[in-house]
Amino acid sequence: MAKENTKATSTDIAKGTSNTPYDDSFRTMLEECPRLLIPVINEMFGTSYSEDTTVFLTKNEQVNAVNHTKRITDANVVLLDKKCRYHLECQTVYDGSMIQRMLTYDDDIANHNIEYLNSNKSNACRIRHKSGIIYLKKDSRIDKTLTVTDIEDGVPGKTHRIEVLRIWDYTAEELVQKKLYFLFPFSFFFFEKKNGKVKTEKQPLSVFADSLKVLYNAIRKSNLTDWEKGITTEVMHVVAENYLKNDPELLEEVAKMGGTAYMTKTRMAYDEGVSYGMREGRLEERRTAITKIYRSILSTGKTPKDAITTLREYEFTEEEINNALLNQKW
Repeated sequence: MAKENTKATSTDIAKGTSNTPYDDSFRTMLEECPRLLIPVINEMFGTSYSEDTTVFLTKNEQVNAVNHTKRITDANVVLLDKKCRYHLECQTVYDGSMIQRMLTYDDDIANHNIEYLNSNKSNACRIRHKSGIIYLKKDSRIDKTLTVTDIEDGVPGKTHRIEVLRIWDYTAEELVQKKLYFLFPFSFFFFEKKNGKVKTEKQPLSVFADSLKVLYNAIRKSNLTDWEKGITTEVMHVVAENYLKNDPELLEEVAKMGGTAYMTKTRMAYDEGVSYGMREGRLEERRTAITKIYRSILSTGKTPKDAITTLREYEFTEEEINNALLNQKW
């Protein structure tokens, strides 16, 4: 959900010092394991992107061109290989103003993606993107799709469609089957009943524990990297600690699931310096993204200067741009 320009680090998440644990857990998964978002996009929008599609996160701070107010969105994603853009929000509870808010965010984002069609800038096009909301807490008022139709001079025009993924529509087995590892940390919400409690007489502790075991076992047996396994498991623990803070019996059950080994492995990687190689891998990913964006812009007939300006808008640093483009043959 959009919020003020504050951001918890992954360290804050791990230490439990975040004031917005669910939003920040979503952001942590997005930044540390962006590849895991691809199956979520496929599920929400009916696409079929492969797992090796390059995922790039654009800046999530949007400044309104009229009143200069700033809004922070959860996820602005570009799939570079397909040149497709997606705007996703993670919403914990029902909000009746969500359509209006999404349209406002989407307009702000689109206004930053204007391409001029002539030299005096009298003709332009706006690059639109697809939008979606991931809802966590069950509510009968939340439909699977939101739509808004523009009406001009009394005549209906373009209909804007916002896709909705409701976490409670899935079982643990379905999350595994669809490889929705990105959503594993938020699986606690689909156990919730109307009274806000997870455990009821109809849903004993054993049912809850069995479903979590399915998820933890799937992580261990998956082809995820050690880094992705560690971050996913760690964020699951963070969400559990916040979601189950008033239910120590269930929290203890989560602690027995065996996820601690991966959580410890991830933190030990930092202590031992192994994370250096992981950081280098992400840097290489960013360098690849820079060259792809640069080539794509040049192919439209724009100048290298235009391409550099666009790269800066994507929040690449001057050093990153120079290093990526140095000695390249264009």
